[in-house]
Amino acid sequence: MLEIIILFIVFVGIFFHFIMPRFIGQERMFDISEKDILNNKEKNKFHFTSFDGLMLTGKISYSNSKETKGTIILLHGIGSGRMIYDFIVKFLNQNGYNTIAFDLRAHNESQGKYSTYGVKEKKDIQFLLDFIDKEYNIKENIGIWGKSLGAAVALQTMEIDERIQFGVIESTFSNFRQIVHDYFEFHLGFDVYPITEYFIKRYGKFADFNPDFSKPIDSCKKIEKPILVVHGDLDKRIKMKYGKANFETLKNEQNEFLEIKGANHLNVWEIGGQNYLNEVLKFLDKVSQKSEVEKITA
Repeated sequence: MLEIIILFIVFVGIFFHFIMPRFIGQERMFDISEKDILNNKEKNKFHFTSFDGLMLTGKISYSNSKETKGTIILLHGIGSGRMIYDFIVKFLNQNGYNTIAFDLRAHNESQGKYSTYGVKEKKDIQFLLDFIDKEYNIKENIGIWGKSLGAAVALQTMEIDERIQFGVIESTFSNFRQIVHDYFEFHLGFDVYPITEYFIKRYGKFADFNPDFSKPIDSCKKIEKPILVVHGDLDKRIKMKYGKANFETLKNEQNEFLEIKGANHLNVWEIGGQNYLNEVLKFLDKVSQKSEVEKITA
C-alpha cells in the first residue's frame, strides 16, 4: 500500500512539474524541418531566419488595384496559422492593400517549439519588416492585423517599432499572467492561484522567456499610432473587459473600439460578417489616408 502511495505521489509530481505547464503554450511535439518548409512551393511564399536561428514563413499577396493603399501584416491566434486569413487576404487585396500573412513561431510552417506570447515574436516581426523592406521594397504605410495571440504580438511590436503605422487588434488579453489564470478557470472551472503561478513559472523556463514581459496593456501606454480594437461581447476565453482596458490605455485620437454583439472568442468574423469587414476597411482607409479605391466584397 505504501509503495502505491509513493508511486502516486511521484506520478503527480512528474505530471505537475513537467506536463501541466506545457499546456499553457500548446507545446509543439515535433518541430518542422527546413526541408519540409522548402519543399512546399506555394506561390508567393517566403521564409527568412529570425534573430535566434528559426526559419519563419509567410506569404505575400498583392493589391488588385492600380493604387496600393498600404500593406497589412496578418497574425493568427494560438494553435493556428496564416491560412485562416485567406478570405481576408482576398478582401484586402480587392480593396487596395497588399497583405503579408505570417506563421508565428511554433506554428504551421514556422519553426520553434514554444510560443512566448509576444516576447520573442515581436522581434520576429521586426525581422519580417527588415525582410519585406529588402526583398519587396515595402517601407511605408504598413499596418498590422492580429487575432488573439497575434493581436498581443501586434501590440508589443507596435510599442517598439515605428514602421508599423496602424493596427487592428482583435480579442486579445492585457496581461499574459492574468489570462493563464482565467484559462484555468474557464477550462477546469477553478483556479488555484499558487499552483497556476507555478505552472506559469515552469512554462517560462521551458520556453525561455519571462512571462512578466508579456503585458500588451503596458505596450498600449507607449503606442501613439491609430488602432481599431475589436472584441466580442460574449467572449469567455478572453473577456471583453481586457480589450476595453487596452483601448482605454491607448492615446491616439483616431483609435476606435468596435464591440461585436453576440460574438465569442472564436466567431468574431462569422458573427460580424461583411459589415464587420467594411468597418475594418473604413478604419484602414481613414488611417492610411488613401481612400479612393472602390470597396469590393469578399
